[in-house]
Amino acid sequence: MVFGWGSSSSGSNYPQPPSYSKDQHVASFLSHNTFSRGTIKVPTDPPTLLFETAFSPAANATPYTLQIYLPPTFPSTPPIITLTRPALATHPILNENMQCVHLDTIARWGTGSNGVALVAVVEEIAGKLIGRQPSIVGTLPPPRPQQMQQQQMMQQQMQQEMEEPSPSNSDSVFHMPIPPVPSKFDDLSAMSSASLHRLLDDDVAFTTYVEGLACVKTLGDLMRDIKEGNASAAKVNLSQEEDIATLHAESRVLQTELREKLTDFEMTCKRANAGDGLSERDILDLLRVSAREAEDATDALASSFVDGDLDIKEFVKEFAEKRKLFHERQAKIERLERNQQGGRF
Repeated sequence: MVFGWGSSSSGSNYPQPPSYSKDQHVASFLSHNTFSRGTIKVPTDPPTLLFETAFSPAANATPYTLQIYLPPTFPSTPPIITLTRPALATHPILNENMQCVHLDTIARWGTGSNGVALVAVVEEIAGKLIGRQPSIVGTLPPPRPQQMQQQQMMQQQMQQEMEEPSPSNSDSVFHMPIPPVPSKFDDLSAMSSASLHRLLDDDVAFTTYVEGLACVKTLGDLMRDIKEGNASAAKVNLSQEEDIATLHAESRVLQTELREKLTDFEMTCKRANAGDGLSERDILDLLRVSAREAEDATDALASSFVDGDLDIKEFVKEFAEKRKLFHERQAKIERLERNQQGGRF
């Protein structure tokens, strides 16, 4: 779905944004001509107000996906909106957790007559992402001459890893809608110096004040939701232990088949070099297609993980394998291109 600057069809029936209820904020977003077509409510246990909306900056372009979390204190506190596709990128509106925080609408949230509706926040994010594409982390720049020897060593190392798999890296891309830390505390600014000192000296009063902050309450609710969700997921995983063991065995068979296909590919390259079989250009074209397929597969895995279709162990395992395959194919492409430039295959 290509993003178009539609509008909320029922916005005129609501009061001004500062006095919107939670349901009115949601309605202002879901009645938008564009977002209404690409938004789903994400089922969670226990139920929470969590939405995902997808839109494309142009025809045939890779869509962006936003995760919109409305904390229990919403609309007193702003929504927590995370960019989940692409899975890891940099942009002026994003923080290190891929949350959209550097926004005019978030800065104006709930500030008297300048307050904004939820749909305005999402519209600003969409406009910023379309106006300036995010820089995706992990894309490979063209190799410099001094990197060629290092890339050749990396290719040999990846070949060894295919023959003897090593433990996967436990780090994974995971986005948690953590509420932002307040930039100022208006109630503390209004207190006298003596009152501030008493607050600091009284541990009970200080703890009570901190636990009463909206962001702390939201974080507590989020932690509780995550713990309950993890417990539910653990029960489901234990109930599927036999199926997981079967899938693991099947994955080992697929790994063996992959190694066999790699051997066939190397033999094809040798035949092409001898003039029997595919040409150099054909092999490069096939490699480029297969590298793109491997990269798309990792994106699909990341989306499935964010959607809750994969648990973290299965995601890390499959993501590492697919990403390794992508880099191996990319390295083969670069090596063949260098050989062509040097006049040999």
